[in-house]
Amino acid sequence: MVTIGFESRKIDLKPGESVLDGLLRNGVPIPYSCQIGACRTCLVRATRGRPPAAAQVDLNPEEVARAYFMSCICIPTEDLDVEPL
Repeated sequence: MVTIGFESRKIDLKPGESVLDGLLRNGVPIPYSCQIGACRTCLVRATRGRPPAAAQVDLNPEEVARAYFMSCICIPTEDLDVEPL
């Protein structure tokens, strides 16, 4: 099971659940819109762990280096701590 750290919360994701869905399911008010990785509204940054490359599609190299990712399409394979932008 993958755990997401957000502020002081620890959220266990369900198998196949996106970071965005896990955050919303636990009442975290995070902005989102399209839910397909196109609008970038749900962009967050990993402060621990590595987001999968598929969640960083279409980001520029600087954003990838700073561990930004789109939470709506991120199905992590390891624990992550994330922060909003």
